[in-house]
Amino acid sequence: MTYALGSWPNNQPLPTGQAQVMYGSNNGVTNYNNTVAATPLTNGSGSAMRIAFTPTYDCWWRVVAYAIWSSPDNIWSRADWGIDLAPADKNGWTRTQSLIWVNAGATGVWRHGRTNACYRLVAGTPYTATMMWIASPSGYNQQVWNGPDYLSINGHIFGEGRA
Repeated sequence: MTYALGSWPNNQPLPTGQAQVMYGSNNGVTNYNNTVAATPLTNGSGSAMRIAFTPTYDCWWRVVAYAIWSSPDNIWSRADWGIDLAPADKNGWTRTQSLIWVNAGATGVWRHGRTNACYRLVAGTPYTATMMWIASPSGYNQQVWNGPDYLSINGHIFGEGRA
């Protein structure tokens, strides 16, 4: 089957096997706070922000996630987010965690967040990388923008046969 690159399924690598990306799809926000358990970030239309790959050879998978964050509260608060990998890679890694501090009153409305990981994959194993809301250890409220300009996860395979 032939796909235009923009419509290639997000659970399959491009025909070269080198890269894939998923973008947010809905201009709006999802709200989180310290009462929300760890959960996948969504694209704004109900689908989890995740990509999947099953390597033909042992390889490395660099996964990068981007988001912008805000808070309706006029106080500094922390949002923990990141990338979960399932199953664990060859080195036992399953989570890359980042944090961002937000304060709508002191710094403006939105702050950019980026997190990345490099996973060592084993041939023939299906892997899934998911953008995650992890926690709000300081409490209060955080918001992530779901629009395609600022919310994305992408993966790039390299070092095939050398991992």
